[in-house]
Amino acid sequence: MPIPAFTAGHDVPVGSGMRWWAQWTPFSYPFNMTQQPALSIPVGTTTGGLPIGMQLVGPRHSDDLVLAVGRFAEQVLS
Repeated sequence: MPIPAFTAGHDVPVGSGMRWWAQWTPFSYPFNMTQQPALSIPVGTTTGGLPIGMQLVGPRHSDDLVLAVGRFAEQVLS
C-alpha cells in the first residue's frame, strides 16, 4: 500500500505497527544489498482505484539500461 514519507529518525512509519524497516521495503532492500539497479514506475490503477506499479531490476552496473527500459516502459504504457 502506498504511504507518504514518514518522520525523519524513524525506521518505520509511525503508527503502522511495523517494527523492522524491511517490513515496509520487502521488494527494494534485496537489490540494494546485491548492488543491483532497480526502479519502480506507475503503470495504472485497479478498478478500485489502487495504484499498480512495475518494478524493473537489472544486473550490477547496468543503471543506464534499467533507466532506459523504465523510460521506454513509461512511454509505451502511458
